[in-house]
Amino acid sequence: DELKNNFALANEHIFVLKNSDENLQWYLFYYLFSDEGQRQIKNNITGMAQGGINRNNLKKILIPMPPKEIQEKIVREFEEIDKKISDCEEKISASDLAIKNKFSEMFLEKNFPREKLGNLCEFIKDGTHQTPTYTEDKKNGYKFLSSKDVTSEKINWENIKYIPEDLHKILYSSVAPKRGDILLAKNGTIGYAAIVETDEIFDIYVSLALLRFKPEINIYYAWSAINSEETRKNFKEKIIGMGVPNLHLKEIKQTTIPVPPKEMQEKFAEFVLRAEEDKNSSKNLREKYLVE
Repeated sequence: DELKNNFALANEHIFVLKNSDENLQWYLFYYLFSDEGQRQIKNNITGMAQGGINRNNLKKILIPMPPKEIQEKIVREFEEIDKKISDCEEKISASDLAIKNKFSEMFLEKNFPREKLGNLCEFIKDGTHQTPTYTEDKKNGYKFLSSKDVTSEKINWENIKYIPEDLHKILYSSVAPKRGDILLAKNGTIGYAAIVETDEIFDIYVSLALLRFKPEINIYYAWSAINSEETRKNFKEKIIGMGVPNLHLKEIKQTTIPVPPKEMQEKFAEFVLRAEEDKNSSKNLREKYLVE
C-alpha cells in the first residue's frame, strides 16, 4: 500500500506480483496474507538453512477465484478491518505522545531542583557480565532478559531467552528484580527504560541496569523522567565505546532528573495510568481485529 503512488526497486529476494485490475490485486494481497495463503507459501519453501520460495514454486500456489463481486466484497471487508486497526494504532501512539507531552508540561518547563539517579535509588546494578549458557527447556528454565527486550519502553516477553536453574540461582543471589523496579537498556540500544510490572522471577544480562528507587520517588514519574528526550540525550552524551554503545553504571548514577514534590509526581502517575488503560484497550481491540 505504501508503494502505491511511489517508485521502488526490488532485488532478487523479492517477487513482484502485479495485475492490471486493482481490485484483483488487493484480493491477491489479502489472500496471500490469510492463513490459507501463508500455509501454501510455507509448503512451497525450499532450502535447509535459509529457506526461500522460487519462481516455479510460487506459480504452483492455487488462488481461489470467486466471482468478481465476491472478490470486491472481500476486499471491502478487509479494508474496513485495516482502517479499524489503523485507528487503534493511532490511538496507541496518541496515548504515548500524551504522556510525554504531559511530563514536559508539568516538569521540564518548570525549574524544579535536580538530583542524581544514584541518590534517588536504593541501588543501581547491572546483570551478569558473563555470556550465560541458555536452555531450550522453557518449562524448567528461568526467563533471561537483555536490552533488546525493553526497547519499546515496556518489557517484551515474546522472544526472550531461558537459562538453567543452577545458573539462575547464582545470578538471582546478586540481582533479584521485583515489581516496581526499572530496567534500563545500557548496551547497544541505550536509554530505554521499562517498569517491572510482574511478580514473575527472572534474571538480567549486563546490557540491562536495574534501578530500584527510594519510596519518595513515584515509579511512573521516574519511568517517564528516564524515557524523556532530555535524559536520553544525556545518556547518549556519556556513551563509552566506539563500537557497541556502552553506558557505564557510574554514568547512569551521575545523570540527573528533576525532582518535583511527591504530590505532583503522584498526580502525573494518575494521568499515566489512565493513558496506559486507554492504550491497552486500543491494543486489545487491535488484536481482536487482527484475529478477524
